[in-house]
Amino acid sequence: MKRITLLFAFFLAVQVSQAQYQHALGLRAINTVAFGNFGGTGPGATFKTFLSERAALDLTLSGFGYYDAVNNTRNGWFVLTGLLEIHKPQAFLDNFSFYYGGGLHMGAATGAGFTGGLDGVFGAEWIFPFAPQFAVSLDVIPAANFSSAAIWPSISTTAGAKWIFAK
Repeated sequence: MKRITLLFAFFLAVQVSQAQYQHALGLRAINTVAFGNFGGTGPGATFKTFLSERAALDLTLSGFGYYDAVNNTRNGWFVLTGLLEIHKPQAFLDNFSFYYGGGLHMGAATGAGFTGGLDGVFGAEWIFPFAPQFAVSLDVIPAANFSSAAIWPSISTTAGAKWIFAK
């Protein structure tokens, strides 16, 4: 019985370790709620690369424009975000993992000039078993934002789709 259990654990470990990939490109839909300032919704282009079996670097270039009806101005921003994510594959679903981590962002915003900040991240990613070159993710990114005009917290929820081009 011990041998069967060990054999099952071995095959499970092999399957889980193969769930990772090397590089992926994708799009991310971002919804941000900022406290004491502005928030919004916008797209992001993302590149993800695994640095080891569990650690990944996720880079996102995002931005959007919006119309401020109160001040009759057109505003916008762009931000580059770099996150280090630690993936924890889950045995209950093939190619599924939870991840957590943190990182930095920097960019520019109309009216605020240069912006930057610290980010946290936690989320989930699933690689389609029927189309293993595609993955989807959902995550939450709380942040502390800094600019010459203000300091404010924000929280973003994102949904992403990725094309895996190197396994």
